[in-house]
Amino acid sequence: MSDFAERPRTKKKTSKGKKKKGASGGNVAGTLAAIVVLGGIVAGAIALGQYLSRPPELQPIARSPWPPPAEMPREQLFGDHPGEAVVPYESSNYGFPLRRRFCDPWIRLSNVRSDPPKSSEREVKFDLEVVTPAPPGIRAQLHIELPPQAGEGNLAMPFSFHLYRIGGLEEALRRGRGTVTLQIPTDRPGKDGPLTLDGMEIYMLTIISSGSFPRQPQFKVSPSVFFGGGGRLHSPREWTEEEVGLITGRTKNTPSPRQVP
Repeated sequence: MSDFAERPRTKKKTSKGKKKKGASGGNVAGTLAAIVVLGGIVAGAIALGQYLSRPPELQPIARSPWPPPAEMPREQLFGDHPGEAVVPYESSNYGFPLRRRFCDPWIRLSNVRSDPPKSSEREVKFDLEVVTPAPPGIRAQLHIELPPQAGEGNLAMPFSFHLYRIGGLEEALRRGRGTVTLQIPTDRPGKDGPLTLDGMEIYMLTIISSGSFPRQPQFKVSPSVFFGGGGRLHSPREWTEEEVGLITGRTKNTPSPRQVP
C-alpha cells in the first residue's frame, strides 16, 4: 500500500461531559454567592428596622437659669442694653420696663415700614434679629405703645394684642431672623378720627407671672423702634431693692416667681 494511502479516521474524544460538569460547578458557586449577598441584605434590613422602630432616647431637660443662685452678686443679675441707657428708678417711670436679666435674650429690631393703607387697616413691617437666644423656659413677647390719640389724653398707652394680628414673629424668633408683619385696624367707632400710628413704639419683653407683685415684672430685651415720627421712649429702668428681693425669690416668706413658659 502506498504511503499516501488514506488512513482510516478516528473520532476525537470530546470533553462535553467535563464542560457540563464545570458549568454545573460554576452555577452552584454563583448560587451560593447570591444566597450570601441576599442574606446580608436581609440582615441589614432587619437591623435597620429595629433601629427605626426603637423609641428615641430621652434627652435631659434643661432647667431655666432663673431664679438665680442665692450667692450670685447683685451686679451679675443684669444684662447689658446696647444702644439704650438704663434709667434710675423714679416714681414717674414706675411703668417703664425693667432692665433685662443676665439670662434674658437680646433682640435687635430695625427697618420699620408700611405699605399704603388698605381701607380701614394698616400693615406695618419690621425686621427682627436674635443676637442672644433665649434659654429654656424664657420666651420673648412683642410689646407696642401707641402714641396719644385724639380724645384720649396726652399719655401713650399699651396696644391690646387682640386689636391686631401678628405674622412671622414666632418663625423669626425660632430661625434667629426674619420679618414681622402687624395688621392693625385703624377704625375707631365713636372716637375722634382713625387710629394714629405715627410715633408708635415697638419693643420686645420677657415677663414673669407671679402673685407676689402688684404688676408682672416686664424686662425689656430689645431697643425700641418707632413707626413714623419719634414717640415717647420707654427706657429700661433699674430695679428697686424690693424688686430685687421679690424677683430673685430672696425675700423671706416670698415664693420664687413662676417663669412663664
